Formats: sequence, structure tokens, C-alpha cells
Amino acid sequence: MAADSPRPVILWFRRDLRLADNPALAAAVATGRPILPVYILDESGEGRRPGAASLWWLDKSLRALDVALRQRGGRLVLRRGDSEAELRRLIDQTGADQVFINRRFETQA
Repeated sequence: MAADSPRPVILWFRRDLRLADNPALAAAVATGRPILPVYILDESGEGRRPGAASLWWLDKSLRALDVALRQRGGRLVLRRGDSEAELRRLIDQTGADQVFINRRFETQA
């Protein structure tokens, strides 16, 4: 990253795999800085692992999100592993100093 380039901000997609009506995206855009859209598949948490149907849906949704981002000049960064560790790696690699996420209202089943 060039010294005069603004630091990017990270837009972390979790369950809200959409661009429309996305408060975190609106907040990231409002910074006027480059946006790094990220999805992290974190299977390290407690609870059941996603089944085949859930993984199929996730794959289709992530592909559609990536297409929508590419149409706007971006691309979705995909990572797999512990969310906190992957975010720290991305911050170290990009120099990002802000992470935007949408609030999650549902409880884990």
C-alpha cells in the first residue's frame, strides 16, 4: 500500500449476505475509504456443523454476493478458520483500522 493511499476498512459479512439495506455497508461507504468485503467460514464455534443443504445455500449466496461486488468494482475475500484470527491477519496484511459488521439479533441454535 502506498504511503499516500488511505487505509482500507473491512466489511465483514456474516449472515447478512446482501448489499441492499445493509447498515454496515452504508457505514463503510460513508468513510470514503477503500472497502475490503470479507466472509469468514468459522467452524470452530460450539454447536452443530452446517449440513450439506446449508453449505449449498451458503456457496450460492457467496457466489451471488461476489458477482454483485464485482459489478461494482470489488471482490469478496473468502477466509476459513477462527474469525478473530483471520480478521487479525487481514488487518495486518492490509493496514485496515476499522471493521464494520451488522448486529446479529438471532440466537445461536
